[in-house]
Order: sequence, then C-alpha cells, then structure tokens
Amino acid sequence: MAENESLKKDWENVWKLEKIEEVSEKDPAFKIVRKIFSKYKKGSNMLDAGSGLGRWVFYFQKNGYQGHGIDIASEAIEKSKNYAKYKNLNCKFFIGDVRKLPFNEEFLEVLVSFGTIEHFPESLDALKEFHRTLKKGGTCLVTVPNVYSIRTLVTRPILKIFKSYKFGYQGFEKSFTPEQLSKLMREAGFHSLEFGILPDGVFLGDFYRFIPVAGKFLTFFSRKISFWIESHQSKLGHTSFCVGIK
Repeated sequence: MAENESLKKDWENVWKLEKIEEVSEKDPAFKIVRKIFSKYKKGSNMLDAGSGLGRWVFYFQKNGYQGHGIDIASEAIEKSKNYAKYKNLNCKFFIGDVRKLPFNEEFLEVLVSFGTIEHFPESLDALKEFHRTLKKGGTCLVTVPNVYSIRTLVTRPILKIFKSYKFGYQGFEKSFTPEQLSKLMREAGFHSLEFGILPDGVFLGDFYRFIPVAGKFLTFFSRKISFWIESHQSKLGHTSFCVGIK
C-alpha cells in the first residue's frame, strides 16, 4: 500500500510539469505501432497501459479505433479527459494500476505500454495482466529503459540523489536489455516475439537541455549521434522494446 502511494505521488509530480503533445510520425515507436494496429479492424479496443497524458489513446481514437488509457496518476487522467472533451474524442480513461487492469479477459485487441512496467518490482505481474486482457491473436508492445544506456549507468544514479522531478526524476525505476524483456514476456505467455533497441535519439542522455545557452545545441548533436549509434547495433540504446502475440 505504501509503495503504491509513493508511486502515485511520484507520477502526480511528473505530470504536473508536463503538457499534452500529440503523436507525430517522427516518434520512434510510430512505425511499429502503425504496423500493429493496421492488422486489426476499425473499432477494435486498444489500451495504453500507463497512458500518461493520453497521446497514444488520442491517436488510436482519431484513426477509428476505441482508445482506452489507464494511469495511476489522477493528474494525468484529468488532463487527458479534459483534452479528449476539448477535441471531441470519445476516449475512455481510468485511474488505476496496470498490475490489475479493470477489464475482463480477452477484451482488448492491442495493448501498448511505454516506459511503465519498470517503475515497480512486479513487472511480470503487469505483463501477465496484459496477456489476460488481450484476445487470442492480440498484440502487445512494451518499452522500457535499456540496461546499456547513459540514463541507467549515469543519469539515474544522479537523479536518485537530488530527486528533482524538474530534471527527470521518476521515482523507482529498473532497466532491461531487449533479451531480458523478451524473456519476461515469454514467461507471461506471449509468443512470436520481436525485440530490440528502439532508436529514439537519447542514448547519450537528454540532460544537456538544462545547460544554459549551449544546451540547445548540445542536445541537437547528442540526439543525432545517439540515433546513429542506436540504429547500427543491437545492444547500446536508451530504450528496449518487445512485441508479443497472445
């Protein structure tokens, strides 16, 4: 109970500082997600587990699917609901824990979860819930921080000392290699696994943006170099991903 309250508090603090930005074709996961949902008929139920400010939920809804979002932070859900209402989007948002989803078995066709299951010890429990709520033949995409990244090896230890949400502190957090993530998903019951590094351009870190004057330029060049590194090998990268079928 105390752990859940701490998790909730951390993410309330994170989302208070963030603004809603919709999905762009430049998003690192865009091609993967588009390939996934194109296999399913319009109106299919799609969930973003750990939806934050709802960007992927809005994207699903605008493309003719029924978008659902769940997040432990009421701040995020309130902002998402208000935005959906403003944009006249019939999305469905829930305050809740991804380790215990409020859906019946085999309710969803697609489930995505970006940077969520690493924020609590029971990552496998969440993956089992994802498996339970997906229909036979449903698809699950999960992303997590990679073990071999600047965030894991350098940035996170520093953030744990200062605990500043302004600079990217997000509370408890783990990392997984693509292989470790795929093993967990297999344990949860998924098959036909595709996994690897998601080139997102932040392998070398994104803390440069906080440096006065030079931060903008350092961030630009860091992202260019990071993207090249992440795109040309399979171990070094900011984000691990895995796609599995039920």
